[in-house]
Amino acid sequence: TSEIIKVNQFIWDVMDEVYLWEAQMPRNIDLKKETVPSEYLEKLLYTDDEWSFVTDDVEGLLDSFEGKEKTFGYSLIFGQFSDTKDYFAIVEYVNPGTPASEAALKRGDIIIKVNGSNISASNYMNLFYGTSITITKGVYTENGIAEGTNVSMTSRELTINPILLNKILTVDGKKIGYIVYNQFITDYNDQLTTIFQEFKSQQVSDVVVDLRFNPGGYVDAAIHLCSILAPQSAISTPSVLIQKQWNTLYQDYWTKNNNTGQLQSTFNKNVAVNMNLNKVYFLTSESSASASELTIVGLGPYMQVITIGDDTSGKY
Repeated sequence: TSEIIKVNQFIWDVMDEVYLWEAQMPRNIDLKKETVPSEYLEKLLYTDDEWSFVTDDVEGLLDSFEGKEKTFGYSLIFGQFSDTKDYFAIVEYVNPGTPASEAALKRGDIIIKVNGSNISASNYMNLFYGTSITITKGVYTENGIAEGTNVSMTSRELTINPILLNKILTVDGKKIGYIVYNQFITDYNDQLTTIFQEFKSQQVSDVVVDLRFNPGGYVDAAIHLCSILAPQSAISTPSVLIQKQWNTLYQDYWTKNNNTGQLQSTFNKNVAVNMNLNKVYFLTSESSASASELTIVGLGPYMQVITIGDDTSGKY
């Protein structure tokens, strides 16, 4: 239809201008003969590109960048029973003030059924996107995992605070600042500032940033966190935190016009609080991606960065 051709043309026009791997795009595909835009996009993608996608829900996508979503308010990780091949889910964390927290779910709880059925490839997405669901919790016994109580939840439109937890721990006489940060959202920069101002006033000597559940987000939020953590010497200049690589068209254009702001980003020398650390610890998992990795790698030249956990995602 003409509508599909318009969408395909939009995909081509945008990618032909701004796509990083524009030079590698195939030029022999007739967009007028492509009937599924998402499949057309897949045909254009560079081999190493695992991240580009097209959506027909722009508002929902932009809301997700701000932490706004229809959700039950928990994070799950999945496993598989070896005997039946059915799935089970383990609760990684629960956000406060959400249907999951109101249902008294907590980290470590196991879920073995959804809406009365064993969890499978065909129904597990209901645990994330269902409107109303009933889950069956698992109970650990000497003979394995048995069925426990049923819990019902209805999802709601919520804005989830990406700062799940922060606290000051005293270990061997040292004060350790610990923060769980689950998405880089600029609207929460002021809250990060307040937390680290408290860390500094309490004379915290070491900081642990938990990025195990953080898939990334806004670069400006990453710059803010990095500027809080970095040595004062890095932010006073300020030093370069990020080098940017564009496709040939844009790289040449920014260079020709001496637009350094599009070629690199520096620390924020005006950040309201700076911990002036020479060492920082990050907890990581394979879900730590994008701006999480930018933060870890960007701080590396200026201080000792210690990562604890699994290899990160590799989403540059």
